[in-house]
Amino acid sequence: MKRYCISLIISLCLTAFAKADTFAERMLNSHGMYSFAFSKDNRPALSGIMMFEGGNDTIRAAVVNEFGITALAIEYVSSRRKMKICNIIKPLDRWYMRRTLSSDLRALLAASVPEDSIVTYRNDKHNLVYSLAPMRQ
Repeated sequence: MKRYCISLIISLCLTAFAKADTFAERMLNSHGMYSFAFSKDNRPALSGIMMFEGGNDTIRAAVVNEFGITALAIEYVSSRRKMKICNIIKPLDRWYMRRTLSSDLRALLAASVPEDSIVTYRNDKHNLVYSLAPMRQ
């Protein structure tokens, strides 16, 4: 009986921790606007507003900078963890930047964070920092 109770408590705790709410799960079937910042070597490289729209299994997002130019448009399929960059501005349109942005944004969306908090991801290999902060409506 004691073994059963202990194993039941452990399994319930593991289930509670396994169901952590990721950023991507929150964006599915909803929409939102976040302040987006991307920096390299502690110098700002790109900033603007990231707008999310979630569908059944797909999240679509676009980053619009301060001048109204769409800098980046992505599509993320959560069931397959597949990131596709649909549109990107010319200075970032290099195969190595596409690959790095894709993997970093995939990790950013998979981050488990509390609601209405700043989401930050740091790529130490390339010294890149991504930040998403919720915008108040």
